[in-house]
Amino acid sequence: MSESVEQLHLLALNVGLAKHHADWNWQDVNSPFARIYYVTEGRAELVLPDRTHLLRSGYMYFVPPFTTHSCRCDDVFVHYYLHLYEDAPTCSGFLEEWKFPIEVEGGELERLLFERLCTLNPHMALPQSDPKGYDNPATLEKNIIKNRQGTLCNRVESRGIVFQLFARFLRGAVR
Repeated sequence: MSESVEQLHLLALNVGLAKHHADWNWQDVNSPFARIYYVTEGRAELVLPDRTHLLRSGYMYFVPPFTTHSCRCDDVFVHYYLHLYEDAPTCSGFLEEWKFPIEVEGGELERLLFERLCTLNPHMALPQSDPKGYDNPATLEKNIIKNRQGTLCNRVESRGIVFQLFARFLRGAVR
């Protein structure tokens, strides 16, 4: 696989701000897309096959596609979320072939990028936080179509923001 940015086609399937109070508890989630979280308040746990990660305010987290994981929260937990899907056969598996850091420090710029991405794409917020309601082939196809809607200007700006957020994890990735 070439490491050309021109061949990297990441689609934002869902993006939004989620506010939970001890209700972000999902078991054995496994999706064909990656997840990026930016925690703004509270704490939760992300249980991955190799270890449990404490999700804390001011940090971003990456869950690779097809990674079985569970989420646990017993108090207030507020986070931005971004679900990323690879949409080109030339880069198929990029998110799976590389090993990305699970946690990177976030900051005001990352919060503003997420906020802007949400403003540009209000139609891409999850209607519910339970993965059983959105993590299925029919909804995946519908969300890919949603990604292609909107003005060209908004789609270009959104793609730029997605690349910026993803780059935070790519910086520490290894092949």
